[in-house]
Amino acid sequence: MDSMQVQDVVMLINSINELTPAPTPHWVTSITTISAAVLGAAAGGMGVFFSTHRIEKSKVDRERASILAALQAEVSALMRVAKHRNYAKAISESLNALEKLEPGSKVRIQANIRENFSPVYRAHISKVGLLDAKLTGEIVTFYQLAETLAADIRPGCLLAVDGGTVQMFKELETAMKDFFEIGEKIVATKLAR
Repeated sequence: MDSMQVQDVVMLINSINELTPAPTPHWVTSITTISAAVLGAAAGGMGVFFSTHRIEKSKVDRERASILAALQAEVSALMRVAKHRNYAKAISESLNALEKLEPGSKVRIQANIRENFSPVYRAHISKVGLLDAKLTGEIVTFYQLAETLAADIRPGCLLAVDGGTVQMFKELETAMKDFFEIGEKIVATKLAR
């Protein structure tokens, strides 16, 4: 082999070495492996977290919808019973009669209303807060009005025994109007998605 051929062989070897990547140091391989494992675990963990979060949110959404539907049915039924039994008309007629009498006169009014007329509300009272704040406020107000109205006109209660003045019947009439207005809002409510 002459010197030209040796030079050609050396150049060929150098060209091959330039094309072949240098061996990767051990620490680079370790860092790459660890980084891939950490990133993979993080991605997997985030996937589990978001999947679990979505499942829990779906459960809460279904529970909220169920509670609202049950309360809407009961509110609707209570308003229907009050309309069929003409409670508002009886209160209005009693007020009109009182206004024709001497000041300070009293009129009695009575209606048979069962003690536990709101079993759905009582069963869900601890979960009403799952609904939005405004709706929760309306639901609580509706049932407080219903309880107050019932407590005033049940047999053995204030207006059934002692009777009521013009002022008491005006307050009762206002409470009855609020009962229906708030009840209609509750029944018409749609949950936000």
